[in-house]
Amino acid sequence: MSNRIKRLDNRGSALLTVVLVVTFLTILATILMYISGLNFQIKEADYRNKKSFYEGEKGTEAIKVELMKDVSDAAFRANQDLSINFANITSADTRKVEYNKYFVGRLQEVFDDKLLAYGGSWNALLASYMPNSTDYVLTMDLSYDADGNGVLTSNEVLEVNETSGSIILRGVSVKYTNPKYKLVTKISTDFRITAPAFDWSDAVSRTTLETGVSLDEAKTKDMISPADCVIYTEWKKE
Repeated sequence: MSNRIKRLDNRGSALLTVVLVVTFLTILATILMYISGLNFQIKEADYRNKKSFYEGEKGTEAIKVELMKDVSDAAFRANQDLSINFANITSADTRKVEYNKYFVGRLQEVFDDKLLAYGGSWNALLASYMPNSTDYVLTMDLSYDADGNGVLTSNEVLEVNETSGSIILRGVSVKYTNPKYKLVTKISTDFRITAPAFDWSDAVSRTTLETGVSLDEAKTKDMISPADCVIYTEWKKE
């Protein structure tokens, strides 16, 4: 009888061990499934945020591309302006300074010509540069709105430096709402626009004068990229 009881006790102990092992494995599997699910959710959220951000960037990139076109137009006009007095300017530094002034002036003219169609409003002009989609909304920093009428003009948003040949377009913000995920990305930035860094050395001057090559042709050979002339500054994502 005693031996039988011992055998029964052993079987009960083995059964308890099996139950404990199964319970442990079940808990472990549940934890692993939870971690896997959580990891998937994190990756999915990260994917959605990145997709929304990259789509949002298309708004500011579209503005940059249009500004690059404006730079090309202004650079061409400035080259023509300088070619009139090019032979009389013997200093490379002076040529550079004069070209920077011409470039800044011509770029402002390009902007003014375009602004005529939008009542002088930079808000409306830059909005026309962006993708044709209601998912994008352009706003501008109204702290530059001196007269408080909600319409930002060139005198208010452009920081001009003729000597360095630069113009800073200030306070531009693009808000993008992802229609699928309903995520909102807002990118705020200034655009710094600089004159092309042409070679104004004496060698270029002599070659141009002796060969009769126009200044436009000589400068075109420098193969500058408008992308180098338009950069983001004070960039931030909200």
